[in-house]
Amino acid sequence: MTPEADFMQLYSLYQNRIREVIHRLQLAYSAHISPENAGEAFPAHGELEGLEFHFHGLGCTALLEGQVVAWDWLSVEGDRHDLIVPWMMWRSLEHLEGTEGFDAFKAQLSLLVEQGTLKVWDGCQDLLMVVHSAEATG
Repeated sequence: MTPEADFMQLYSLYQNRIREVIHRLQLAYSAHISPENAGEAFPAHGELEGLEFHFHGLGCTALLEGQVVAWDWLSVEGDRHDLIVPWMMWRSLEHLEGTEGFDAFKAQLSLLVEQGTLKVWDGCQDLLMVVHSAEATG
């Protein structure tokens, strides 16, 4: 596999874990899950079977079946996009076999930025987004 394919496989796993947390919260609280309505439409922190969660600022840190899942959200032109905060993504995947340390992970992300797979969000080096194929060609 290429570094890009390896990353996209990890990114897909990461996104699926985020979706699983959101799905469990939606089922439990019958509410739209976002940091904007945490503490109003559903608790900002709490526990469900197999899930502990804490919403903070733009993000959430959860313990899903004993594994950390941490992410931030950003609203861009009315759409929801998951930002890649390198430390949060690495923490969410560090339990996987073969996962290298954070410095190696961040170096891989820097290479993917140089190759155009990822882009820096709004000039902030610690916030990244996946470049979708239409974006890369247009």
